[in-house]
Amino acid sequence: LALVTSGLPKDTQAVIRGKKRPCFGCWLCLSFAKEVLGYSGLNFNENPGKAWKNSIDSLSNLVNLAVQRKISEKVIDRWASEKMGLHKKDQLYTYISSGFLGVGQDQGYDTESDDESH
Repeated sequence: LALVTSGLPKDTQAVIRGKKRPCFGCWLCLSFAKEVLGYSGLNFNENPGKAWKNSIDSLSNLVNLAVQRKISEKVIDRWASEKMGLHKKDQLYTYISSGFLGVGQDQGYDTESDDESH
């Protein structure tokens, strides 16, 4: 959201990295910014991590920006259908944690590797 609202050109090179894969909600946001909003210079780990309760809510801010910027609903729907299609084909998966006080556990450093082959 910071990149998209910064006013920087869409081809600005930006790298988002951390110790773990981006959580599923963050991965959806990063994917949406790159694939729908057109931030072609955005570089991030293409493998989503675990989904935390409420982490996907952030996507609504980017979708609202897309609507404000007159991006066609067909484009947004096509992106969403593509992501759901990957999930249905078992090429995209995660699980949802309800947090530390529920059934979730602190994941520490056990997040999967950047590479799906490990």
